[in-house]
Amino acid sequence: SISVYCRQGEVVLAGVLPRRSPAGFTAVQIARNTSGVRRVETFYVDAQPDSVGDFELKTKIKSTLIADPRLIAGQVDVGVYGGHVLLVGVVDSWQRVEDFREDVRAVPGVRSVHSYIQVGVI
Repeated sequence: SISVYCRQGEVVLAGVLPRRSPAGFTAVQIARNTSGVRRVETFYVDAQPDSVGDFELKTKIKSTLIADPRLIAGQVDVGVYGGHVLLVGVVDSWQRVEDFREDVRAVPGVRSVHSYIQVGVI
Protein backbone atom coordinates (compact mmCIF):
# COMPACT_ATOMS: atom_id res chain seq x y z
CA SER A 1 0.00 0.00 0.00
CA ILE A 2 1.06 3.59 -0.59
CA SER A 3 0.70 6.40 1.94
CA VAL A 4 0.52 9.98 0.74
CA TYR A 5 1.98 12.86 2.73
CA CYS A 6 1.54 16.41 1.51
CA ARG A 7 2.76 19.71 2.89
CA GLN A 8 2.91 23.03 1.01
CA GLY A 9 2.75 21.45 -2.42
CA GLU A 10 5.37 18.79 -1.72
CA VAL A 11 4.06 15.23 -1.92
CA VAL A 12 5.88 12.25 -0.47
CA LEU A 13 4.64 8.82 -1.53
CA ALA A 14 5.72 6.06 0.85
CA GLY A 15 5.01 2.43 1.45
CA VAL A 16 5.85 -1.19 0.87
CA LEU A 17 6.17 -2.04 -2.83
CA PRO A 18 8.20 -4.52 -4.84
CA ARG A 19 11.07 -2.97 -6.80
CA ARG A 20 9.98 -1.37 -10.08
CA SER A 21 6.33 -1.82 -9.22
CA PRO A 22 3.96 -0.23 -11.75
CA ALA A 23 1.87 0.96 -8.79
CA GLY A 24 4.71 3.20 -7.63
CA PHE A 25 5.12 4.69 -11.09
CA THR A 26 1.38 5.26 -11.43
CA ALA A 27 1.20 6.95 -8.03
CA VAL A 28 3.97 9.36 -9.05
CA GLN A 29 2.18 10.19 -12.31
CA ILE A 30 -1.10 10.87 -10.49
CA ALA A 31 0.63 13.09 -7.95
CA ARG A 32 2.53 15.05 -10.61
CA ASN A 33 -0.70 15.66 -12.53
CA THR A 34 -2.53 16.96 -9.46
CA SER A 35 -3.14 20.71 -9.29
CA GLY A 36 -1.01 22.46 -6.68
CA VAL A 37 1.68 19.78 -6.49
CA ARG A 38 5.10 21.34 -6.95
CA ARG A 39 7.31 18.35 -6.16
CA VAL A 40 6.95 14.58 -5.73
CA GLU A 41 9.33 12.40 -3.70
CA THR A 42 9.13 8.68 -3.05
CA PHE A 43 10.16 6.45 -0.18
CA TYR A 44 9.42 2.79 -0.84
CA VAL A 45 10.72 -0.32 0.90
CA ASP A 46 10.60 -3.84 -0.53
CA ALA A 47 9.21 -5.48 2.59
CA GLN A 48 7.72 -4.68 5.95
CA PRO A 49 8.68 -7.75 7.97
CA ASP A 50 6.95 -6.65 11.15
CA SER A 51 4.03 -4.23 10.76
CA VAL A 52 3.15 -4.59 14.46
CA GLY A 53 6.73 -3.69 15.38
CA ASP A 54 6.57 -0.68 13.07
CA PHE A 55 3.33 0.44 14.70
CA GLU A 56 4.90 0.12 18.16
CA LEU A 57 8.00 2.00 16.99
CA LYS A 58 5.83 4.79 15.55
CA THR A 59 4.02 5.06 18.90
CA LYS A 60 7.35 5.37 20.75
CA ILE A 61 8.56 8.01 18.29
CA LYS A 62 5.39 10.08 18.62
CA SER A 63 5.60 9.87 22.43
CA THR A 64 9.21 11.05 22.29
CA LEU A 65 8.32 14.00 20.04
CA ILE A 66 5.36 15.00 22.20
CA ALA A 67 7.56 14.92 25.32
CA ASP A 68 10.13 17.33 23.84
CA PRO A 69 9.18 20.89 24.84
CA ARG A 70 11.20 22.32 21.90
CA LEU A 71 8.87 20.71 19.37
CA ILE A 72 5.27 20.87 18.23
CA ALA A 73 4.80 17.20 17.35
CA GLY A 74 1.81 17.90 15.09
CA GLN A 75 3.99 19.83 12.64
CA VAL A 76 5.56 16.61 11.38
CA ASP A 77 3.95 13.38 10.17
CA VAL A 78 5.75 10.14 10.99
CA GLY A 79 5.79 6.98 8.89
CA VAL A 80 7.64 3.77 9.76
CA TYR A 81 8.44 1.12 7.17
CA GLY A 82 10.61 -1.81 8.20
CA GLY A 83 12.19 0.28 10.97
CA HIS A 84 13.03 3.08 8.54
CA VAL A 85 11.44 6.35 9.66
CA LEU A 86 10.00 8.97 7.33
CA LEU A 87 9.41 12.54 8.58
CA VAL A 88 7.27 14.96 6.56
CA GLY A 89 6.25 18.43 7.69
CA VAL A 90 6.99 22.12 7.95
CA VAL A 91 8.85 23.81 10.80
CA ASP A 92 10.12 27.32 11.46
CA SER A 93 13.90 26.70 11.43
CA TRP A 94 16.66 24.30 10.43
CA GLN A 95 17.36 23.82 14.14
CA ARG A 96 13.84 22.38 14.58
CA VAL A 97 14.52 19.99 11.68
CA GLU A 98 17.62 18.74 13.49
CA ASP A 99 15.73 18.53 16.79
CA PHE A 100 13.13 16.24 15.19
CA ARG A 101 15.80 14.09 13.55
CA GLU A 102 17.84 13.89 16.76
CA ASP A 103 14.86 12.78 18.85
CA VAL A 104 13.86 10.11 16.33
CA ARG A 105 17.41 8.74 16.00
CA ALA A 106 17.52 8.28 19.79
CA VAL A 107 14.53 5.90 19.82
CA PRO A 108 15.66 2.26 20.05
CA GLY A 109 14.74 0.23 16.97
CA VAL A 110 15.08 3.06 14.45
CA ARG A 111 17.18 1.82 11.53
CA SER A 112 17.35 5.10 9.60
CA VAL A 113 15.70 8.51 9.42
CA HIS A 114 14.60 10.09 6.13
CA SER A 115 13.56 13.70 6.55
CA TYR A 116 11.32 15.58 4.16
CA ILE A 117 10.80 18.36 6.69
CA GLN A 118 10.63 21.80 5.09
CA VAL A 119 11.55 25.10 6.68
CA GLY A 120 8.97 27.74 5.94
CA VAL A 121 5.94 29.64 7.07
CA ILE A 122 3.81 27.53 9.34
